[in-house]
Amino acid sequence: MKNQSYKHTFALLQVKNSNPNGDMDAAGAPRVLPSGHGHITSVAIKRKLRDFLNGENKELVFKTMKVDGKKNKIWESYNRGFDIKCDSVVDIRKEAMKKIAKIKTKKVIDEYWDSRVFGMMTKKGDMDITHKGCVNVSQFESLDPVEVNDVTITRKVRLDEKEGSTIGNQSYVEYGLYMGEIVCPASEVMTEDDVSILLNSLPYAVRLESSANRMIEPIAMFTVSKPNSVLGGGWPIHEVRKLFRPTLKSGIDLPTSLEDYDLIDFDTFKKTIKEKWNLEAEDLITDNVLNGV
Repeated sequence: MKNQSYKHTFALLQVKNSNPNGDMDAAGAPRVLPSGHGHITSVAIKRKLRDFLNGENKELVFKTMKVDGKKNKIWESYNRGFDIKCDSVVDIRKEAMKKIAKIKTKKVIDEYWDSRVFGMMTKKGDMDITHKGCVNVSQFESLDPVEVNDVTITRKVRLDEKEGSTIGNQSYVEYGLYMGEIVCPASEVMTEDDVSILLNSLPYAVRLESSANRMIEPIAMFTVSKPNSVLGGGWPIHEVRKLFRPTLKSGIDLPTSLEDYDLIDFDTFKKTIKEKWNLEAEDLITDNVLNGV
């Protein structure tokens, strides 16, 4: 069934002594805006979702959510989902491109989850597959400026004397509470299953698709919708955003933990938006169909 409702998710991610998103232009150091606030790109968030649904978790997700994966191939990203088996990622992409070039854009969109949800733009020779996608994922920004530290580490084991130094650097954010938003509009392309998979996978993708120096903890993810409204109903997003956004406690200049913030609890949030704007709310972390899997 096509998605017939507008859903707006507000999310908080906690980063402590880790690098949530490395900046390629800064030797992999954590991304920091000119204001000093930490930054996680929308591409990094989407990559976590793709990896989560493209990995060993896909069968658990579909069994729990009762989605017909064989028909929809929802877990496969379009440049990996053509049953190609190669040793090199580059080869996988080259082989996939050859197969993509032989099929129609509509077939790719119909069969592959991320092409419907996030869109794609591929052009090579006579091939032109363009779909803008349905879901909008914002950049995530820390609520306050962050402190970035650099430490010297042993980065590899030297097996050959000619390999040079084994010493390297590792950068990390001491502490940051990041906020971002995800908008799922009504769509004739994206299905209700697509949206359900996205929102229920989000907390797990953020938490599980990490590495030794990239640990991110989902703190709060509240999804807001207006009953019986296809376009969302025109409610004041800025007011709901302000209600959701944590505030720094008095006397705290540089936050070092979650306890330095005042956060709204879900029940209060849900009650307030219901009374003021007749909106519904869902807690993606607590009320998650994947919980217990």
